Amino acid sequence: MVKDLLAIQDSTQKFRLYSSVAQLVNRGYFEKVRSLGLLDEILRILNSDDILEKMNFFPLLETISQNQEGLQWLASSGIWKKLTTSLDSDDFLFSSVVTYFGSLATFGDIGINFIVDNGVLETLREVLAENSDAAKEPVIGALGRIGSVPKGLREMVRAKIIKPLFDQIGRENLRNTTLHSVGNLLSKFPIPITLKDTEYLDAIQTRFREGDLLDVTWPFLQTPFVDTRYGAYHVLNGLATHPAGVSRLMRYPGLPEWIFNRATEETKEGKEWKFQIAQSLYQTISNYPSLADPSFKRELHSHLKKGIFYVASDTQVEIATQEST
Repeated sequence: MVKDLLAIQDSTQKFRLYSSVAQLVNRGYFEKVRSLGLLDEILRILNSDDILEKMNFFPLLETISQNQEGLQWLASSGIWKKLTTSLDSDDFLFSSVVTYFGSLATFGDIGINFIVDNGVLETLREVLAENSDAAKEPVIGALGRIGSVPKGLREMVRAKIIKPLFDQIGRENLRNTTLHSVGNLLSKFPIPITLKDTEYLDAIQTRFREGDLLDVTWPFLQTPFVDTRYGAYHVLNGLATHPAGVSRLMRYPGLPEWIFNRATEETKEGKEWKFQIAQSLYQTISNYPSLADPSFKRELHSHLKKGIFYVASDTQVEIATQEST
């Protein structure tokens, strides 16, 4: 039966078979699948001359990696080391390998340890510093995922990769990806930041205090381009999850009023993002009451109780308008 399956020549049917195998691993049937030799067969795809087969290899690898037994098996197989040879921006597998390594960092210590111990971050930093926008984009996305893991973010600071990442916000072609990447790592970095993390403070907390990250992001809250706007929301949500960020947000001209103004956003996803920012802000203020006046917290609580899609009645809008004039 297994030999018959492995003898399938049609590429579509073969990929469906491999997808089913990867899903079985993810659902807890690792040992059974491994004993049949099906996992070894999947790894052989990387030696194929078929470009499409190689491109389809990475979703399978990511699915297998989501199972801890599968992850341990991959670590012992040598496949990750082999993939590092494609960390050259001229390699046609470069984007797929970088994207996979970004995901690998989030699957457990064994993944992030491999990335740290095998110079992957240093390679990504070099690409970020010198290569084309096309090569940088998958790197930026991967760094957001690597930085969402505490050890990954600390190693990114050690590798001096935080500032080069933040600086990509200024590049129009990379702005959306970078905003989401920065928002992701801001939402995840460890609390509290300790005084011994000097470079950590320089890279992140000082930026909150000086406000340069917020200054850069603020104009994108008003842009008609929704993808950029959502990226800016992601950054604000990251800032709203930390005391240093909330302190800066509360002092930023017009931002508290912007939080309560539902008319600034018309799309469903945009409204959800703004509501998430308000929720993060409320949670942080609840944990650190000195960050905001009690009246602001009460107003924020009332705002959240009304829900994401609350629309004021015409009478309420008229009263509010009269009170503001």
